[in-house]
Amino acid sequence: MKGQRAGLRRRVSMTVRSFLAFFLQTCLATASGCASHSPAAADDQPDLVRPKFYRGSCAGYTTPQHLFFSLSPSFPMSNILRSFFLLTLLLAGCGQKETVAPAATASFTLPLPVAEVGEVVTLTNTSQHATRYEWRSSDSATLVNTATSPTLTFTQPGTYSITLTAFNAAGQSTSATQTLKVGRRYLKEVRVNNLSFTNAAGSPWDGNSGPDVKWTLAYQTTRKATGATVADMTQAMLPLSWNTVPLNLETAHAGWTLTFWETNNLLGDDQMLNLTLDESVPPTNRDAAGTGTKSYTDKAWNVVLTYETR
Repeated sequence: MKGQRAGLRRRVSMTVRSFLAFFLQTCLATASGCASHSPAAADDQPDLVRPKFYRGSCAGYTTPQHLFFSLSPSFPMSNILRSFFLLTLLLAGCGQKETVAPAATASFTLPLPVAEVGEVVTLTNTSQHATRYEWRSSDSATLVNTATSPTLTFTQPGTYSITLTAFNAAGQSTSATQTLKVGRRYLKEVRVNNLSFTNAAGSPWDGNSGPDVKWTLAYQTTRKATGATVADMTQAMLPLSWNTVPLNLETAHAGWTLTFWETNNLLGDDQMLNLTLDESVPPTNRDAAGTGTKSYTDKAWNVVLTYETR
């Protein structure tokens, strides 16, 4: 009877050990990505998918039962219980993979691909998975800024490359580059959409026909440009445009005036309208080529100026 109990105990012990060995081996092979117990086949798998507690080749656990227990029938039952405990710890980590920081994607936007000399340009950062940034421009070999979305100002015309380098949590980086054209503001066209055909007293500018209209552009007291005279203007001739030789208005933001005159060869020119131009900021409706307009309205007059960045 005693011998039967001992034999039964040995068979139970062998069954439990085999069961543990099978599950331990399966867990390790599955978590590590080893397709078989062959070291040649197993070592082809990348280390990235192997469990944290494993640092060798797949051959290191082709017989995992040797790590914790022996197949000898005399293996003590207490060691079997200890093996259960160790197996529980292994199963807790089975299939876990090392955490890898996601790759950063560098990207940003410009308000426009053009800007004026002295204009503040805001760079809008749209990067993904980044924790640190470095901005550089082609006019400087040194670091420009490390802010998330900085501002830049250029003092000279030219074409500049702006580069953003974005870093992820692991310090890996990626870069994005855009080109910005920097120029000066030039007046390109003067257009009159509407005007007053009578003077302040309510009388026609010209008693015999429509007014003969021209304009002058001045900085402070110095005349800079003059529009050709249009004779006998009528309502049907509106809108009327004058194309100008491009005139730089960016260098001095204040002090510009645009004056319209009714010319009279006998009595001299009569001032029809005098506009003080706001040149402190670029046109807000500029397109990607840097062309934009500003509109001025005074009484019956509406005047639109077209600018370009060049």
